[in-house]
Amino acid sequence: MAFRRHPKRPRGDATLPLFAELAANNQATPRPCRHRPRHADPSAYKQVRAELEGEWKLPLRDVEDLAEAAHREGALEFPFLSPVLFAATLGYAADPYDGGGCGVTGLSPYILHCRRSADVLRWNLRVLHELAHALLRRWREAREGREYTHADVWGLTLMLAVPRSALKLIDLARHVPQYALKLRGQLARAVRAAA
Repeated sequence: MAFRRHPKRPRGDATLPLFAELAANNQATPRPCRHRPRHADPSAYKQVRAELEGEWKLPLRDVEDLAEAAHREGALEFPFLSPVLFAATLGYAADPYDGGGCGVTGLSPYILHCRRSADVLRWNLRVLHELAHALLRRWREAREGREYTHADVWGLTLMLAVPRSALKLIDLARHVPQYALKLRGQLARAVRAAA
């Protein structure tokens, strides 16, 4: 034992506070750690929030209704399934590629070209974002060229991630980054305030 640099810590001490907290709160499962949020990315949160604080051309309620209509058309039993599957039920295919940016470009308007990501949650958000672009483009064609902004696209992205009908279940959502869920909650409060 002369070679050990650090004293050995007893194994039981690290878990005692967790079990004591669980017993005090009568919880069966541990809560997520508060000091390190799951997949926290402050720069991404700031970028998306800055986009949402930009100019909106469409009323919030119309954007939320469009997300609800997409979820009804997709007819998924659980709204937090894979965005790739959700896009497929709406007739779009997600195409991962290693190019520079994302976008619905090329000869086929029903292919969502999304930049690859090592993080599945970020990939899912990218698919939903490109799906939002495609749905707003289709909506604009049906409405004779009504314009929309990137703030509208990001709003629809978050509303597609968690539709109005599933807001009560937002704590169960594990398909997009945590910052997107936080922004969706803030957006839901803004929609209620605008009504």
